Amino acid sequence: PSNSLSTLSAQYVKPTYGFSATNYVATGYTQPLFLDKCWDAEQSSKPRISSPSTIILGGDLYFGNVYVGCIALGANPAAAIKVLKEAESYNGPSLVICYCPCAEQHIKGGLVNSIKEEKMAVECGYFNCFHYDPRLAEQGKSPLVIDGPKDPDYTKFRDFIMHETRYSQLPIVNPEQSEELLNKCEAYAKKRWEMIKKFGA
Repeated sequence: PSNSLSTLSAQYVKPTYGFSATNYVATGYTQPLFLDKCWDAEQSSKPRISSPSTIILGGDLYFGNVYVGCIALGANPAAAIKVLKEAESYNGPSLVICYCPCAEQHIKGGLVNSIKEEKMAVECGYFNCFHYDPRLAEQGKSPLVIDGPKDPDYTKFRDFIMHETRYSQLPIVNPEQSEELLNKCEAYAKKRWEMIKKFGA
């Protein structure tokens, strides 16, 4: 199917060790697989409206037996450590997605501000912190635990993305479509978060 994890992995995940996240999960590895939200230099420099969370919505959470975590040390370090420990202890496939600014994002002030950047990304809804633990469902609890703001402040969204050259250059390199693309980026972030929250309903 078009929304399968394999299709989305081919689109959004740059395999680093010769196999994709799809193969890792599908073959039932029990150790956590860690991905960050940075792609290779060629991909990072292009304005995108996608996110690793798309992978989760496209596949893993539908399986029900995969531990999934989205973390950002700058936003919630205690939750990040907790998620890593839970992912490691889970007797089944685990997927942990980390928001990690890289040099190719060209954040204002440089990578020395990466922790601050992570916090801002979560506050404005650009990146969402949560974890999905199938063990909680077995206990009759909601398997989705939100580790960031339940209602992000989207009024800060535009200011946040304009901290990165890959977005701030868009009005210069593509003035005709820049506003439309930037609005779509925010709209997609809102839609993605509403879809993720449904897994805890």
